[in-house]
Amino acid sequence: MLKNIIELKGIQTLTKPQQQSINGGVSNCIRNCRQDFADCRELGGPNCSANLAACKAAC
Repeated sequence: MLKNIIELKGIQTLTKPQQQSINGGVSNCIRNCRQDFADCRELGGPNCSANLAACKAAC
């Protein structure tokens, strides 16, 4: 199947901004905020939700 996909003609590739808009525009900053939030919750941090909100606002 991969061979069939590679052989297709006239396929337009997407630029990074186009890909991000399709994926909801999640930037590395927000992705890092989410990871920090998950780490905070895993470690039992006291203000994980507030830290997440502050981090997203800073992005």
